[in-house]
Amino acid sequence: MGDETPEQPPSEPAGWRVEAAAESDIDEIAELAASGVSDAWSRRAFADQLASDADRSWCVRPSSAGGGPLLAYCVSRKVLNELEILSLAVAAGARRQGIARTLVDRVLSEASASGVDVVHLEVRTSNHAAQALYRDRSFETVGVRPRYYSNGEDALLMRRALADA
Repeated sequence: MGDETPEQPPSEPAGWRVEAAAESDIDEIAELAASGVSDAWSRRAFADQLASDADRSWCVRPSSAGGGPLLAYCVSRKVLNELEILSLAVAAGARRQGIARTLVDRVLSEASASGVDVVHLEVRTSNHAAQALYRDRSFETVGVRPRYYSNGEDALLMRRALADA
């Protein structure tokens, strides 16, 4: 596959910015996660992820002075030369503005720069918008996890190679 990824993080559209998540973001991240799905991670799970050296978390906020409310977040975990996108959500009122695309591009760019060869994720079979986003970013469906979610819904396994194996 060998898709090239930019060495510099992608530029952010005017109006919002991507930044590393901080401990002070945990409550808003957990709240945003819970607003989207019934089986969202707990506040404690997000805090544990943020404290882990293997994990990297990002937040998207308005670029105005003082920031503003959380618009989106992404949590990922790097193990050796692989990265898994563990959780990503965009606030309902901020969707369809390119925020998730820019967030995924940032994750891919930083992953490539840190020696990651492949990125994995799971996505609900009912989440067609997310599937389209990931396919647009060159992810391929490589399998299914039956009844993966607490409501019995399947998860699609998606993968993107960042470098030739």
